[in-house]
Amino acid sequence: MQKNDILWKSILEDVFEDFLTFFYPDSEEIFDFEKGFIFLDNELQQLFPPEEHNYERKFIDKLVQVYTKGGKDHWVLIHIEVQGHREKHFEERMFRYYYRIFDKYKKQISAFAILTDSNSKFVPNQYNSSFLGTTIHYKFNTYKILGQSKEELISNPNPFSCVILAAMAAIEGELKGDDFTFQFKRELYNEFKKRTIPPKKKLAIALFLQNYVTFKNLQFSQKFNDEIIDAKNKTMGIEEFIKQQIKEEGKEEERMELASKLKNLGVELEKIASSTGLSIAEIKKL
Repeated sequence: MQKNDILWKSILEDVFEDFLTFFYPDSEEIFDFEKGFIFLDNELQQLFPPEEHNYERKFIDKLVQVYTKGGKDHWVLIHIEVQGHREKHFEERMFRYYYRIFDKYKKQISAFAILTDSNSKFVPNQYNSSFLGTTIHYKFNTYKILGQSKEELISNPNPFSCVILAAMAAIEGELKGDDFTFQFKRELYNEFKKRTIPPKKKLAIALFLQNYVTFKNLQFSQKFNDEIIDAKNKTMGIEEFIKQQIKEEGKEEERMELASKLKNLGVELEKIASSTGLSIAEIKKL
């Protein structure tokens, strides 16, 4: 699995409630957030295994069980696809997900495609099929990051807007180069630090921003660290977030969870040990 896949899968779990409130304005009236969420990624993979494809899998999918306020045991399913390239039969694949999920669970499904590619003409949102009087029309939610307003996202207080902005910076930076990426990432980083977000979520978003928005030239990475993160007048950097998180929620399972996440992102073992208080031997076992 690629690093960006891990980042998306992780951030969708870390700020899933914010994902719901970002895309579904009336979500607090529909969903019972107090009951939490159940992530069914393994079940989804069994329904749609990678071996069905004759190409390398290049998309991120999540299936989440969400309780609603419709009754004691009433729940629905949220299906999320993060698609990073144009795919000829994407709409058909979304439909195949739908009927397989429904066949297994017999529950209501809301499907959402987040498009992180740079092709402005690729905006799939429905699958249609008709044959001898039998017709299928399947429409799903689509969110094209490249077509969103940067100003509106910055003014949106929802924490998930920072995730979208980070993805936007990565997409546009790939097209316009490191100078543009540096300015965008600096603006986003400073804006993010101003926001009042619970420490655990802020840590997750900070890790996403730092690791998802990257530079082709390593000199820009060093420049960003020197001028933005490690400057004397700096706002809190990535490692400082981690240490604050450990201080405020220093339970053993929290430290292990953070260490595992950082290890998956490729952070050096010494830095993980310094930030979490775990030994390198303990981290290697994760």
